[in-house]
Parts: sequence; structure tokens; C-alpha cells
Amino acid sequence: MNSVARTRPARALVALALAGTLVSCTALGPKPNQTLLNLARQASADAQTAPHEQSRALRQEHASMLFAEVERLCGFDENGAVPDSCAFDRTASAPSPDPLGAYLAAVKKVPEESRDLVIQQAVDLAAYDDSPLTVESFNNEHDQALARDLLEREYAAIYALEAARAFNGDPSYDKVVAEHENMALALRSVTHNPPAPEAGYVLPENLDAHGIDTNIKDAWRAAASAAESDEGRTWFVRAAGHAISEENE
Repeated sequence: MNSVARTRPARALVALALAGTLVSCTALGPKPNQTLLNLARQASADAQTAPHEQSRALRQEHASMLFAEVERLCGFDENGAVPDSCAFDRTASAPSPDPLGAYLAAVKKVPEESRDLVIQQAVDLAAYDDSPLTVESFNNEHDQALARDLLEREYAAIYALEAARAFNGDPSYDKVVAEHENMALALRSVTHNPPAPEAGYVLPENLDAHGIDTNIKDAWRAAASAAESDEGRTWFVRAAGHAISEENE
């Protein structure tokens, strides 16, 4: 065999080795988080098919935030682009038959740093769920402490709103007070040894009815993110959705 014939296989082996190296480098690069990507694609589908303009806009916002989170987890090069190994398309998938259930299942699969985003979007979805809030049982001490704290906050909110209603005689307070009474009742149903309302509460100065209502809704969202047990998280997400649902009306 002449030297040319011997060189060709050698060159071919070198080329294959280089190709293998390139494939291996690509394979070893970061990959898009599939759970977040699936949620993003489902949100994109919902943005096209949801029955109301407000919910379509919300799901489009969800999709944008989730795609951005996928990119953030991948990281960026010096040009601000995600690595080739992490490239993905934003094609919408089929809408999920149970988007809220998909989110609750995804919480345990996504990176810990992405959980709050997923939980808060789940709360947004729960706000559109008009099914009754069921009584659940969760024994996690941390989650029970969250429930007791929220119950005290609801008592304080009801006290403040009733005082404001008595002061200005505005009948529009009736609906807001009733909503918070319903949330307090829901909390009492899941809280072990629930506290009773105090005779009075010290409230922040210069906090109007809107501010009181906003504060307690923020507290519900925070509890949904802070819950530790699966049962507690599911209940707090659904309950937080009920607590903020009037924002969609």
C-alpha cells in the first residue's frame, strides 16, 4: 500500500475523532429545562385559545417569563446568546387539559431557584378556578404555622375593614369584608387549634382599605411560595387564587 492510501484512512480517523469531540462538547453543554419549557409552550397555547382577553394576556405573560427563565438557567455567552446546546424553539404545544395541575406537578421537578415563579403562576391560574375551595388536611408544622399567621392577618384585615366601613358608611365595603370572612373561615377549617379573633388590632397608620386588601393578598401569595408539604402547597395555591380572584372580575 502506498503512502497516499495509508494517509486517507488516517485523515478519516482524525476527522471522525474531531467530529466526535465536537458532538461530545455539544452534548456536555447546558440543556434547556424540559419541565419549564413544557410549561412555557402550554402557556403559549393557552394564550391563543383562552376564552377571555385578560386570561389570554396573562398566559402570554406567563409564557414570556418561563421562556426567559429557561434561558437564564442555560446562561449566556459574551454576546448575550444562550449556548448552542441550549437552543430551543418557542412553538406552542397543545393546551394542557389541567394547567393548574400541571404547574403543581412541575414544582417538584424544576430547579429550586425557579419554584417561586412556577408557584406564583399557579396562583394566577387558581384565581380563574371557580370551583369551591375544599377542606384539606396537612399536618406539616411549618404549613400549620403559615395557616395560623394568615388567619391572624385575616382577622386584622376584617377588623380594619369593618372599622373603615363604620367610619365612612360606604356599602362597597360589604363585599370586601365578606370575602375576607370567607377566607378566614377557610383557614379555620384547615388550622389545628385555630386562634380566636382578638378584641382589637393595632393597624399601620395611613393604610386605606385598598392597602389592607393588597397586603393580605400579598401574604397569601407568600404563603403559597413558603409552604413545605405537597398537601399544604396545593391548598395554599388554590386558596391564594380564591383570595385574589376578585382582581379578575
